[in-house]
Amino acid sequence: MTSDLGTGLSLERNNPSRCIKNCVDDHQDLVRAEADAHQSQIRACQALGESERRACHSAEVERHKAVMAQIAASRRDCMNNCHRQGGGKAG
Repeated sequence: MTSDLGTGLSLERNNPSRCIKNCVDDHQDLVRAEADAHQSQIRACQALGESERRACHSAEVERHKAVMAQIAASRRDCMNNCHRQGGGKAG
């Protein structure tokens, strides 16, 4: 998937409402993908022995929190950028 999420910039310069909707939609896809990855990893942890299971689960919870925080920050940056576009006038 190729997008402009890595830069926090949107290509929707003239329509902030559409830009915001695109930010929300794109990031919902990322949240869904992360939720799937998280559940898959939790299932993998459950297949381990008791001592490994606890460590695996704890590590996965922390990884998931970090990824979700990163997605939230990227979404916020994307939406904030929608409001800064197209406001200036030349001359």
